[in-house]
Amino acid sequence: MIISISKISALTQFKVKELFKNKTFLVSVLMVPAFIILYRYGFSSMMKGDGREMLLSLILRMGTLFSTVMVSLMMPATLLAKDKEKNTLRTLMTSSVTGIDYFISCILPILLVTIVLNLFVLIVSGVSLATSALIQFFLATTLSAVAASILGMIVGIFSKNQMAASNNMVGLMMVLMMVPLFSDMIDIFEKINNFIFTGIVAKMVTGFATGNNQPLKMIDWLVMIASCVIFMILFLVVYRRNGFEKE
Repeated sequence: MIISISKISALTQFKVKELFKNKTFLVSVLMVPAFIILYRYGFSSMMKGDGREMLLSLILRMGTLFSTVMVSLMMPATLLAKDKEKNTLRTLMTSSVTGIDYFISCILPILLVTIVLNLFVLIVSGVSLATSALIQFFLATTLSAVAASILGMIVGIFSKNQMAASNNMVGLMMVLMMVPLFSDMIDIFEKINNFIFTGIVAKMVTGFATGNNQPLKMIDWLVMIASCVIFMILFLVVYRRNGFEKE
């Protein structure tokens, strides 16, 4: 499949404009720093003694999960559903825009926003990371954002409109957020946590907060990479079968 740089550039600019016109996107982006600031300074009394590690872990976990689920997962689904609703995808089809062109143009702006949000979360949390840990943090959160974005786009393809996309996302969002949050308390959640990308990121940031600079194993990275590859292949297949790509 040939990638067209000119088409990707034009589509990316269009998607950026669409994003910043979208009230749901703006609210979602603002919610992440709002919650993190609230937890960081609203519970500042816990930053002393044994409560420090627990609060740092909570801040990092909540921040990365919110940015992944509220932005990387939800927004691609609603934007793609909007394109279907307004027949934008049909127009793109007549311009011979391929699935990979559309995929890249959709994911780039959302990925950039998520990276910035995760950087903000890390700075506000007050956790100081070594260079190797910092590289791991951005690599793992970026892979998680990519996997979430592709998964969101798959949901968007199967949704009739934006409202349907939002409704279809609820269950998926709950699983990807609640399982990592409560994995320390529920045994079955702890097992599931090792096989979902948000769970692996949550495990990583919890390790960082407790002073472990190498919290992830090779199997964790393989799960993250496999999630991205499998979701991407599935998206391209579904994109074609739903008649949105010109043969």
